[in-house]
Amino acid sequence: MAFMAPNVLASSDVVANYTLKVTTLGNVPSTLSLAAIAPPGITVTLESSQFTTAAPTVPTASIYVDPSTSPGVYGVNVTATGGGETYSTIVNLRVVQFLVVTVGTQFLPRNITVPISSTVYWIRLNGQLNEYDFGQHEIEFVNSSLPNSPALQQWDAYSYQFTSAGDYPYYCVFHVFMRGDVVVTP
Repeated sequence: MAFMAPNVLASSDVVANYTLKVTTLGNVPSTLSLAAIAPPGITVTLESSQFTTAAPTVPTASIYVDPSTSPGVYGVNVTATGGGETYSTIVNLRVVQFLVVTVGTQFLPRNITVPISSTVYWIRLNGQLNEYDFGQHEIEFVNSSLPNSPALQQWDAYSYQFTSAGDYPYYCVFHVFMRGDVVVTP
Protein backbone atom coordinates (compact mmCIF):
# COMPACT_ATOMS: atom_id res chain seq x y z
CA MET A 1 0.00 0.00 0.00
CA ALA A 2 1.17 3.49 -0.73
CA PHE A 3 -0.08 6.86 -1.81
CA MET A 4 0.03 7.03 -5.59
CA ALA A 5 1.81 10.37 -5.40
CA PRO A 6 5.60 10.18 -5.17
CA ASN A 7 5.52 13.57 -3.42
CA VAL A 8 3.05 13.56 -0.56
CA LEU A 9 2.90 17.21 0.54
CA ALA A 10 0.54 18.76 3.07
CA SER A 11 0.07 22.11 4.77
CA SER A 12 -2.36 23.83 7.10
CA ASP A 13 -3.26 26.15 4.17
CA VAL A 14 -5.34 23.53 2.35
CA VAL A 15 -6.71 20.01 2.80
CA ALA A 16 -4.92 17.77 0.27
CA ASN A 17 -6.64 14.69 -1.17
CA TYR A 18 -4.46 11.81 -2.29
CA THR A 19 -5.28 8.50 -3.92
CA LEU A 20 -4.21 5.40 -2.00
CA LYS A 21 -2.81 2.54 -4.07
CA VAL A 22 -3.62 -0.88 -2.64
CA THR A 23 -1.92 -3.76 -4.46
CA THR A 24 -2.66 -7.32 -3.41
CA LEU A 25 -0.62 -10.41 -4.23
CA GLY A 26 -1.30 -13.99 -3.28
CA ASN A 27 -4.02 -15.18 -0.93
CA VAL A 28 -5.41 -11.91 0.43
CA PRO A 29 -8.92 -11.69 1.92
CA SER A 30 -11.57 -10.29 -0.43
CA THR A 31 -12.45 -7.45 1.96
CA LEU A 32 -9.94 -5.38 3.88
CA SER A 33 -10.50 -2.71 6.50
CA LEU A 34 -8.29 0.34 5.93
CA ALA A 35 -6.94 2.73 8.55
CA ALA A 36 -4.34 5.46 8.78
CA ILE A 37 -2.54 6.49 11.95
CA ALA A 38 -0.80 9.84 11.76
CA PRO A 39 1.41 11.69 14.24
CA PRO A 40 -0.11 14.40 16.46
CA GLY A 41 -1.06 17.51 14.49
CA ILE A 42 -1.83 15.56 11.31
CA THR A 43 -5.20 14.00 10.52
CA VAL A 44 -5.61 11.50 7.69
CA THR A 45 -9.21 10.63 6.86
CA LEU A 46 -9.91 7.78 4.48
CA GLU A 47 -12.88 8.19 2.16
CA SER A 48 -13.80 4.57 2.79
CA SER A 49 -12.64 2.24 5.53
CA GLN A 50 -13.37 -0.84 3.37
CA PHE A 51 -11.52 -2.11 0.31
CA THR A 52 -12.76 -5.01 -1.81
CA THR A 53 -10.06 -6.86 -3.75
CA ALA A 54 -12.56 -8.51 -6.13
CA ALA A 55 -13.77 -5.17 -7.55
CA PRO A 56 -11.20 -2.72 -6.23
CA THR A 57 -12.07 0.90 -5.81
CA VAL A 58 -9.41 3.53 -5.37
CA PRO A 59 -9.62 4.92 -1.84
CA THR A 60 -8.90 8.60 -1.25
CA ALA A 61 -7.14 10.02 1.80
CA SER A 62 -7.74 13.61 2.92
CA ILE A 63 -4.85 15.14 4.86
CA TYR A 64 -5.34 17.98 7.33
CA VAL A 65 -2.39 19.62 9.11
CA ASP A 66 -2.87 21.65 12.29
CA PRO A 67 -1.26 25.12 11.96
CA SER A 68 0.93 24.37 15.01
CA THR A 69 2.61 21.41 13.25
CA SER A 70 6.21 22.15 12.29
CA PRO A 71 7.38 21.61 8.71
CA GLY A 72 9.23 18.32 8.26
CA VAL A 73 8.82 14.72 7.18
CA TYR A 74 6.37 12.57 9.15
CA GLY A 75 5.52 8.89 8.90
CA VAL A 76 1.87 7.86 8.47
CA ASN A 77 1.09 4.22 9.24
CA VAL A 78 -1.43 2.86 6.72
CA THR A 79 -2.90 -0.56 7.58
CA ALA A 80 -5.20 -3.04 5.90
CA THR A 81 -6.79 -5.74 8.07
CA GLY A 82 -8.75 -8.80 6.98
CA GLY A 83 -9.01 -12.54 7.55
CA GLY A 84 -7.06 -12.26 10.77
CA GLU A 85 -4.07 -10.65 9.03
CA THR A 86 -2.79 -7.08 9.16
CA TYR A 87 -0.78 -5.51 6.35
CA SER A 88 1.01 -2.29 7.15
CA THR A 89 3.26 0.30 5.56
CA ILE A 90 4.70 3.67 6.53
CA VAL A 91 4.10 6.51 4.07
CA ASN A 92 6.32 9.58 4.33
CA LEU A 93 4.39 12.84 4.37
CA ARG A 94 6.18 16.15 3.99
CA VAL A 95 4.57 19.04 5.84
CA VAL A 96 5.40 22.39 4.26
CA GLN A 97 4.43 25.84 5.44
CA PHE A 98 2.94 27.11 2.16
CA LEU A 99 1.22 24.81 -0.32
CA VAL A 100 -0.96 25.44 -3.36
CA VAL A 101 -2.82 22.44 -4.75
CA THR A 102 -4.03 22.32 -8.35
CA VAL A 103 -7.33 20.47 -8.61
CA GLY A 104 -9.18 20.46 -11.88
CA THR A 105 -8.71 23.95 -13.26
CA GLN A 106 -8.16 25.87 -10.06
CA PHE A 107 -5.41 26.76 -7.62
CA LEU A 108 -6.26 26.11 -3.95
CA PRO A 109 -5.77 28.48 -2.24
CA ARG A 110 -5.96 30.93 -5.11
CA ASN A 111 -4.23 33.75 -3.20
CA ILE A 112 -1.57 33.30 -0.57
CA THR A 113 0.43 35.77 1.52
CA VAL A 114 3.89 34.74 2.75
CA PRO A 115 6.82 36.47 4.46
CA ILE A 116 9.99 37.19 2.48
CA SER A 117 12.35 34.17 2.09
CA SER A 118 9.41 31.73 2.16
CA THR A 119 9.17 28.78 -0.18
CA VAL A 120 5.81 28.11 -1.80
CA TYR A 121 5.08 24.62 -3.12
CA TRP A 122 2.62 23.73 -5.87
CA ILE A 123 1.46 20.14 -6.36
CA ARG A 124 -0.67 18.78 -9.17
CA LEU A 125 -3.54 16.69 -7.82
CA ASN A 126 -5.85 16.05 -10.75
CA GLY A 127 -9.54 16.27 -10.45
CA GLN A 128 -11.56 14.59 -13.17
CA LEU A 129 -9.93 14.95 -16.58
CA ASN A 130 -12.14 16.48 -19.28
CA GLU A 131 -11.96 18.67 -22.38
CA TYR A 132 -10.93 21.65 -20.22
CA ASP A 133 -8.33 19.83 -18.14
CA PHE A 134 -6.15 17.17 -19.77
CA GLY A 135 -3.97 16.87 -16.69
CA GLN A 136 -1.13 19.33 -17.24
CA HIS A 137 -0.48 22.66 -15.56
CA GLU A 138 2.42 25.09 -15.81
CA ILE A 139 2.85 28.09 -13.54
CA GLU A 140 3.93 31.28 -15.27
CA PHE A 141 4.43 34.49 -13.30
CA VAL A 142 2.95 37.65 -14.87
CA ASN A 143 5.33 40.57 -15.62
CA SER A 144 8.16 38.93 -13.75
CA SER A 145 11.55 37.44 -14.37
CA LEU A 146 10.71 34.54 -12.05
CA PRO A 147 11.18 31.12 -13.65
CA ASN A 148 8.17 29.20 -14.91
CA SER A 149 7.50 25.77 -13.52
CA PRO A 150 7.96 22.79 -15.78
CA ALA A 151 4.73 21.23 -17.05
CA LEU A 152 3.25 19.56 -13.99
CA GLN A 153 1.72 16.15 -14.57
CA GLN A 154 -0.34 14.30 -11.97
CA TRP A 155 1.48 14.36 -8.59
CA ASP A 156 4.37 16.53 -9.80
CA ALA A 157 5.51 19.27 -7.44
CA TYR A 158 7.26 22.59 -7.99
CA SER A 159 8.62 25.05 -5.45
CA TYR A 160 10.02 28.56 -5.48
CA GLN A 161 11.64 30.59 -2.71
CA PHE A 162 10.57 34.25 -2.82
CA THR A 163 13.52 36.48 -1.89
CA SER A 164 11.93 39.88 -2.64
CA ALA A 165 8.79 41.48 -1.28
CA GLY A 166 6.04 42.16 -3.82
CA ASP A 167 2.95 40.91 -5.56
CA TYR A 168 3.48 37.89 -7.83
CA PRO A 169 0.37 37.05 -9.85
CA TYR A 170 0.59 33.86 -11.89
CA TYR A 171 -1.52 31.72 -14.20
CA CYS A 172 -1.49 28.30 -15.84
CA VAL A 173 -0.02 28.35 -19.34
CA PHE A 174 -2.48 25.63 -20.42
CA HIS A 175 -5.53 27.26 -18.78
CA VAL A 176 -5.09 31.06 -18.93
CA PHE A 177 -8.28 31.60 -16.90
CA MET A 178 -6.67 29.64 -14.03
CA ARG A 179 -5.00 32.33 -11.92
CA GLY A 180 -3.39 32.74 -8.53
CA ASP A 181 -1.40 35.31 -6.58
CA VAL A 182 1.48 35.19 -4.12
CA VAL A 183 1.92 38.32 -2.00
CA VAL A 184 5.33 38.45 -0.32
CA THR A 185 5.58 40.75 2.69
CA PRO A 186 8.79 42.20 4.18
